[in-house]
Amino acid sequence: MSSNTSKRVFSAFALFGLVAFLFTLGKPYILGLLLCVGATIIDEIFVNFLQKPQANVRFSLAYIVCQVLLLLPFISFYYLNIGLWLTDVFVIGAILLNIVLLIYLFGVRQNSQFIVAMAQKYPYFASILILLPCVSMGTIMFHDKWRELITILFFINFGVDTAAWFVGKNWGKHKLWPSISPNKTIEGFIGGVVFATILGASLWGLLLGEFTIKMVIFMSVLAICAQLGDLVQSKFKRQFQIKDSSDLIPGHGGVYDRVDSLLFLSPLFAGMLRYIY
Repeated sequence: MSSNTSKRVFSAFALFGLVAFLFTLGKPYILGLLLCVGATIIDEIFVNFLQKPQANVRFSLAYIVCQVLLLLPFISFYYLNIGLWLTDVFVIGAILLNIVLLIYLFGVRQNSQFIVAMAQKYPYFASILILLPCVSMGTIMFHDKWRELITILFFINFGVDTAAWFVGKNWGKHKLWPSISPNKTIEGFIGGVVFATILGASLWGLLLGEFTIKMVIFMSVLAICAQLGDLVQSKFKRQFQIKDSSDLIPGHGGVYDRVDSLLFLSPLFAGMLRYIY
């Protein structure tokens, strides 16, 4: 096993252990982890995507405002129970944001500098990009069986990534979108969707005692969206000319690299729970 692979495996088990431990402690601790993840991603966006000098960026007005715009609503909703009715608006806003990101993925040319220029000029958008999906994931924890639901969401998300990597490495022959993510294959994409659909549907039936065609279809939609979310972030990195969002997690890159598809999935999953189930 190579050194990089060993780092990836160790980091993955360490992260899994941390999340599992916080699950046992309860909802406030998982919400705290989610808040820390959001704040760290904003930091990665400023330092690496926008390539601001690390020594100065954390004292800049834009950086402080973005962090405050994340912290205030999140703490108000989930720790002070103020304005909880607004979380539905945030979920709908997050779903609309996903639609905008899909338009960006399929509609903006790879060599376009529009997004880079806009991000440099209006860095406050970073807080919206992270706040909306983080609040959406937080709403899931207001369900009676939030542990089961979060478990299903995590397994769908990381199941897609793992299966797509495994299938693509062993049987992948046709590149999915080389200009955005040269290592992804069509075979890996299909394998990830099939595996995550089966895994998500099985867990839903096992943990929640329900197995319907509607639920299976939705699991497949979630699996597809997980890969689209990963492609969105890959396109961001290509256009900002960086390899990883940071080097914070050994063998994996940055926090944003690990949860990009999870942030994309969370609004859709939260919307499903709110308006379908």
